[in-house]
Amino acid sequence: GTGSNPVMMFCFAPSTAQLMNYKVVPDFSFPDPQALLTESSATSEDQDRETFTFVLTESDSRRLYAFCRRYTPIDNSGTKRPEVACIITRFCWYDVFSSLLDLVEETACGKNGAL
Repeated sequence: GTGSNPVMMFCFAPSTAQLMNYKVVPDFSFPDPQALLTESSATSEDQDRETFTFVLTESDSRRLYAFCRRYTPIDNSGTKRPEVACIITRFCWYDVFSSLLDLVEETACGKNGAL
């Protein structure tokens, strides 16, 4: 239905990037778009948080690695709606990008004073 499709809110791609390569990212980030329609009923932080990866293969067989963190911030009206931060890179450095995603999540959710 209307409003159930994920959208890319920000894309900080290099000027040389072929943006067509990024059009599939929302679908991979939210393979279950029906979750966008309902407020999260999860009660624990672990249920509201998910880390996952996927690989995009370009037409020339080069790989782009996507490191994603799904989290559920609460907006000013108290509504919980899932978001995904996704870092796409040619480097398969899980620990580095997982640490960066921790910071993104903390900032988005207002944890530890990070805003």
